[in-house]
Amino acid sequence: MSKVPALAAAIRAADPTCGDYAIVLSGDIANHGTDPQYKSAKSFLSQLTTAIIKDLPSATIRYLSVPGNHDCFLPDSEVALRSLLVAGIRTSMNSGAPDPSILQSLTDRQTSYFKFCKDLNIPTTNLDCLFGCHNLDFGSHRMRFNLYNSAFASTLREQRGTLLIPVDRVRASVKNDPDVGQSISIFHHPYPWYDTETDIAFRNHVEHTSDIVLTGHQHFDHGYDKQTLNHDFIFYSEGDVLQESGKSDVSGFRIILLNLDDYLRRVISYSWSGSFYLKTNDSDWQPYIRAVGLASLLTP
Repeated sequence: MSKVPALAAAIRAADPTCGDYAIVLSGDIANHGTDPQYKSAKSFLSQLTTAIIKDLPSATIRYLSVPGNHDCFLPDSEVALRSLLVAGIRTSMNSGAPDPSILQSLTDRQTSYFKFCKDLNIPTTNLDCLFGCHNLDFGSHRMRFNLYNSAFASTLREQRGTLLIPVDRVRASVKNDPDVGQSISIFHHPYPWYDTETDIAFRNHVEHTSDIVLTGHQHFDHGYDKQTLNHDFIFYSEGDVLQESGKSDVSGFRIILLNLDDYLRRVISYSWSGSFYLKTNDSDWQPYIRAVGLASLLTP
């Protein structure tokens, strides 16, 4: 909580002319998925909102969120049961239709997370608790946020190459929107954490429906542009950890500024220096290219 004033100051200083903010929570809001931890998170977000508005009363601040593995309540006593449920959902997903009773049992362990989002009216993965599509207007521009629950089948000691996404169901529901000027996909786990089949199919879907992809989980700040052979252009942002458990001096975050009128983007990374957030990387304003499929939707 003590870093909130410095965090708000860094956000405002990135571009003092900006008054529209979409703040993305890319998972692991809690450490063990319990109600008291979300109570602390509510207080944190309330203080952050107040600090930004104090400096700019006209600011519009909206939050979006996806769950991470630490947003699941996974007690040691249920390790074996959880493993059986994950095995069961894997079998039913391979048949094309996740078993609803098993799926409910898995997502029940994220109940406190979803209550947190509901209490604060934060858009999240509201469709079957697995994914969600939310359009937000910023002035004359509309942006699409595609949110995915990559942690619904997380286990207490999860391994790379094991996680699942119901890609067939996602493909049927998450489609490109002709009224959207920027499409942003958000999920907690980067691709190497999914099983091979999911990894390939999910990545293909995401890169056909996204201008920007935001992930978390690995606690390491990294970003890169990707151009596919199909002329998809995607900026990947792998987020730093805002607060490392047990290490109060480890904290970082990233700001992505967008000028949708002129197709310009600026990416700034910050790291805690002991008393303020130090700018560690600044791309300056750079032109961006939309994927052929996304750009053609806006061509008269």
